[in-house]
Amino acid sequence: MHLTVRNRELRTVDEASEPDALDLQLIRLLQEDGRRPTAAIARDVGLPEATVRRRIDRLIREKTIRIVAVADDEKLGLALHVLIGVQTDLQDVETIGSALCALQEVRWVGMTTGPYDYVIEAFFHSTRHFHHFLTTVMAHIPGVKRTESLTVLSLLKDIYRWDLLMQAGKDRNGGETTGETEHLSRGGGLNARV
Repeated sequence: MHLTVRNRELRTVDEASEPDALDLQLIRLLQEDGRRPTAAIARDVGLPEATVRRRIDRLIREKTIRIVAVADDEKLGLALHVLIGVQTDLQDVETIGSALCALQEVRWVGMTTGPYDYVIEAFFHSTRHFHHFLTTVMAHIPGVKRTESLTVLSLLKDIYRWDLLMQAGKDRNGGETTGETEHLSRGGGLNARV
């Protein structure tokens, strides 16, 4: 069900759909500052605060966005940042995925194609902590055949600007571009993951 008011299409509360231009504008503003008051966002987009609040609430409810604090792992004492490729017995791939997701050191788990069935990102306090994780925790997950670890020495890019990622490779007409995009570094003042 769609309602039209002043040439703007409004969605009913129970209707989930792709984000529209207003949703993307709200996401962009929240990416700049996830703690920004709804009233300030409403002023920026020229809409009533209640409308903006409902839109943001819907984006959160539909899991289109999450607003969370993004901590600096090193400042929290997690000095070792590691990507780990995991090869598994294929008959156990789903069970192993659940086991990997349950590990406290693991921030994200991705099922992949290629030489690894999963790639995980994990953080550790020390090499001793990492060694224990590999030899005691990972080694005892049934069906894990092999792991390969890549230690992140320096993080050169860490952004949560989905508007830039969506635009990469596309021009305004949906065609390919030369690949020139804006690059933001970790220190670029982004303090909300959206």
